[in-house]
Amino acid sequence: YCSSLQGNIRFNVIGVKLEVGNDLVVELSEAVGSFASPVVLATVNTPYLMGNIAFTIPAETPDGNGYRLRVTSTQPAIVGAPNSRDLTIQAPSTLTIAATQETGLCVDTPVVFTATAGNIAAPVFQWRVNNTVVGTNSATYEKTSHKDGDVVTCRFLSTSCGASPVASITLSLIPNPTVTLAADPGIFLC
Repeated sequence: YCSSLQGNIRFNVIGVKLEVGNDLVVELSEAVGSFASPVVLATVNTPYLMGNIAFTIPAETPDGNGYRLRVTSTQPAIVGAPNSRDLTIQAPSTLTIAATQETGLCVDTPVVFTATAGNIAAPVFQWRVNNTVVGTNSATYEKTSHKDGDVVTCRFLSTSCGASPVASITLSLIPNPTVTLAADPGIFLC
């Protein structure tokens, strides 16, 4: 599972009558499976004995591979059994890019772009300039010819958790000087 993931948990209450005003609460264990300090993922006010409860895993949930989910009831107070398998939760992958220079560029100034990946073991990089694929599967890309406003983008082609991150830089060039030659009417040219 990914942090920030939305999901549903099915519940089925057997042998107990839920009272009016009852809340069903979806709880997430600590990363080691302990419910000593559970995180509340969702609360639903319902007297129904079966159904689904939508929940969201908080973005700040630490990575771990021993998480469990359970449903509790408030009226009467019942603690449901946790799911039977450990859950792995991981934060989404992150991507940032930096350039040796972004502004004040001349047309042929070489620029090296460097991508930094977070929370992904073996990223597969894809570089684009103005949405055209360039470069190779590398954390760096060198661009030697530019137009003002070129947008250099890097993305992961695959990620283990969530959408593939994308990062972009827009280049700003110094305009080429305009040189105008004019003859001086007082000078004779051959």
